[in-house]
Amino acid sequence: MKKKILIPLVILILLVSIIVGATFALEPYVPTYSIPLATMSEREVNNIKYVKIISDSECQFPLSARVKVYINDYNSISYLNLSNDGWVLRSDGYVYYVNPITEGESTTELQIQLNHLTNHNSDIDDNANMTVIFEYVKASGTSGNYTYPSYWLH
Repeated sequence: MKKKILIPLVILILLVSIIVGATFALEPYVPTYSIPLATMSEREVNNIKYVKIISDSECQFPLSARVKVYINDYNSISYLNLSNDGWVLRSDGYVYYVNPITEGESTTELQIQLNHLTNHNSDIDDNANMTVIFEYVKASGTSGNYTYPSYWLH
């Protein structure tokens, strides 16, 4: 009697373990990084913000980088050194660095000038602000032929 119960129980346990094991085996591997792969350096001189992106020295692959600038409604911005220094402004409002950034290297400085508009109350200029964000991802392609990831280029 015990054998009749024991054999189906062992088979059931084996089936459950196979199903559970197969489920975990099908989970995609998503790498995580404990350190940021890049940082942004900012400095401001005479109403011009200088921004560059620096790849971490332990980053083991090239990065594509882009920058977005947010300002309030009463101001505008000018990019002072786009194509000359490897930066390109695209129609999505991001400024892309044209070359991949390799381990421990950085982009050239992007120069962003905040322009105050004069046809409004001058008190608003005191509240003028500019927020710069940056994003980076692993560059697509192979050595010597890297490009931006396709999902960045809508």
